[in-house]
Amino acid sequence: NKALKIYEDAGDLYRAAGEYHQLGVVAQLQRRFEEAISWYTRALSIFRQAKDEYKAGFPLRQLAQLFQTLGPAPFKTTWQTATGAPCPAELLQALAEMENLKDSET
Repeated sequence: NKALKIYEDAGDLYRAAGEYHQLGVVAQLQRRFEEAISWYTRALSIFRQAKDEYKAGFPLRQLAQLFQTLGPAPFKTTWQTATGAPCPAELLQALAEMENLKDSET
């Protein structure tokens, strides 16, 4: 990805985060879930550091989709494999709440 390399070389991690998110979407569509989580967490971290909660919502929504697709236990295992750390409890709670909201809308 040329754009990503340009952003990283220039030290523009905020713009790189948008590319990380898109790479996560591609990985998710290809069912490479560990890779998708890795990209989403990178994007989420950068957007949160920039205090851009609007943009942070994009990788969060994708993580919620993965949570729904995989189910809680497989999601936690995939997260652990992708990041090398357990999924934070507050994130799991938020993802579960997002899933409950989606279920109540249908």
